[in-house]
Amino acid sequence: MGRIGVTYKDVVEAAVTIRKNEENPTVDRVRQYLGTGSKSTIAPFLKRWRSEHQQDADAPQLPDELARAVKNIHEQIQQQADIKINEAQNKFDTAKKELETRIAALTAELDQTIDQNKSLEDACEKLGGQKQSLEKSLDAAHLALSKSNARCEAYESKIDELKLAVNDLNVEKRDIRENFEHFQQETARDRQHERDHFIQLNQQLQDQLKEMNTKLGMAESTVREHQQQIREQSRTIDDYAGMNTDLKKDCHVKDEKIDVLLQEIEKMKTRFTESKQQNQVYREKISILTGELASSKNHLQSLMTMFERAETRLNTAKQQIDELDAKNKLILQEKAEMSGQLKQLTIAAKNDKSPDR
Repeated sequence: MGRIGVTYKDVVEAAVTIRKNEENPTVDRVRQYLGTGSKSTIAPFLKRWRSEHQQDADAPQLPDELARAVKNIHEQIQQQADIKINEAQNKFDTAKKELETRIAALTAELDQTIDQNKSLEDACEKLGGQKQSLEKSLDAAHLALSKSNARCEAYESKIDELKLAVNDLNVEKRDIRENFEHFQQETARDRQHERDHFIQLNQQLQDQLKEMNTKLGMAESTVREHQQQIREQSRTIDDYAGMNTDLKKDCHVKDEKIDVLLQEIEKMKTRFTESKQQNQVYREKISILTGELASSKNHLQSLMTMFERAETRLNTAKQQIDELDAKNKLILQEKAEMSGQLKQLTIAAKNDKSPDR
């Protein structure tokens, strides 16, 4: 099939014009005359014209009315076929361009959405890393706080033990004093009974008193040392309490930051979900456009089928023209025979009417 724009009629007109200029109509001369068309398109048309022109030169001419009617039919069929082909091609090109434009736009939007989703995923990963680091820091802070609380509890336990030890020493001191007073009273009562042993017992008691005083001094020194340790431990506990307060404040601030990050992560998850839904909508649109493109292809196929049918009708018309040509030849032959017979009858009639007869 020739390219749209160069038809058999154009080739015939160019060949006839070149022939009138007393030149041989070749493919190059026809193409130069038309100013367009390819050799592969012009050559079959020119060959067909040469064949038909040779048959017309050998065959008798058709009557003018019949020739004009056949020519008009041929031109109408050819024009209708060309118009339908041009319309189908234009519709297909327009639909193809629109679909390509829409598909390109949707593809660009899809790529942009994919890039946005990738950026959101990267941001989520970064926030996840920050969250993990903050969680580790929070765990470390909780661990330090737990250790601090454990130390505080240990110091408090030691303080309680020291307090119990001081209380025991005070009780022991009070018992010693009570025993000493009781012993002095017994000694006063038994002084008259044991006057002979008074010096010895007095010495023993003085020795015991000295020992008791020594023990009491040692106990008081121990109590003072424990009290100093208690004061130092109290200061240490106060320091740990301040550190504990600071750690609690830091934990509270970090908890607030974690809450903010969690909220941002939830927002990003929501945006990511919305982007996925938008991608699904774009995929559905692309599916619809693909269906429309398939239907356009089907419509083009139907137009091609119509063109093939028109071409079949054209071939049928050509066959009918060939049949009319054959019938015309038969009619011309019969006309020639009848003319010959008429001439013979005329001659015979003239001979019959002649005087010699």
